[in-house]
Amino acid sequence: MKTTIGHAILNGGRLYYEVAGSGSAVVLIHGFSLDTRMWDAQFETFARKHTVVRYDVRGFGRSDKPGAHYSNADDLKALLDHLNVERAAACGLSMGGTIATEFTLRYPERVSAFIPVDAAGGSLIKKDDSIGHSRWAEFVVMMGVVRKTALKDGVDAARDEWLNCDLFAPERELPEVKRGLEAIVGDYSGWHWVNPGPYLPFKPDPSERYGEIRAPSLIVVGERDLPPFHSIARGMAADIPGAELAVLPGAGHMVNMDAPELFNRTVLDFLAGVLG
Repeated sequence: MKTTIGHAILNGGRLYYEVAGSGSAVVLIHGFSLDTRMWDAQFETFARKHTVVRYDVRGFGRSDKPGAHYSNADDLKALLDHLNVERAAACGLSMGGTIATEFTLRYPERVSAFIPVDAAGGSLIKKDDSIGHSRWAEFVVMMGVVRKTALKDGVDAARDEWLNCDLFAPERELPEVKRGLEAIVGDYSGWHWVNPGPYLPFKPDPSERYGEIRAPSLIVVGERDLPPFHSIARGMAADIPGAELAVLPGAGHMVNMDAPELFNRTVLDFLAGVLG
């Protein structure tokens, strides 16, 4: 299968991307500390039916590190403009789910379907979900510990601590997935752990605007993911008109790597139903 590989120069930086396939477009957005490789089990499979775009978010993989203030949603729009993709299904995992959410709210005319997967972020938890916010605060504390380790003992030590945190416990039980995560995270520069983030915040909180989303929506979460990610998924499914919720059994946070065949079937069946 032919894959187009390149760097798009946009918004003051370069984004690495890969494109394959034909048909209606799907863009795959990776999670924090990861890169395009986390979608290896999806890229060619999805490209049999769709034009598939995967890219390294600014500061990750082979894309430039952040400089001036930037917006991930604006970066994604600029990338799709560069590739002449008018509309795409936005599928993002964890941090990528946040980017997909912000992109869908900011540029609804560019989104043919919305697929947040184990989406992450306190701004995605509904304001009245006190338990969800409490459990997210626990996760933020853990993230803070990893950042302190990076500043005190170096990025290598932080990578080890990150890979051994509760978030990736299910993945550590799967040798192939564990090796894959170690390889990808092992290449992460750690920039966001040791630098203040120049990312422009999205206001108001996305959780206040779920009712505005009109794109066909599939909310995916791994059964064994941590509680705050389930809170986000339930809140999205409840507030987005017509949204479907898929809880994939036995999978953890990296649901597309933990259960690739089930994940692929779930997403591709959904896309076939809403995009044809």
